[in-house]
Amino acid sequence: MVLCSQNDFYLIQLTREWLFALAFMTLVGEIFMIEQVIATGWV
Repeated sequence: MVLCSQNDFYLIQLTREWLFALAFMTLVGEIFMIEQVIATGWV
């Protein structure tokens, strides 16, 4: 039971880190796209 709880905790930590990384990559991608739009003068 304790082993299962530790496994669940590890899985939750892994999922949280993955979601944070995904959100960070999305944010960086949006900033890059905005800079590309400004650079090409589409504003």
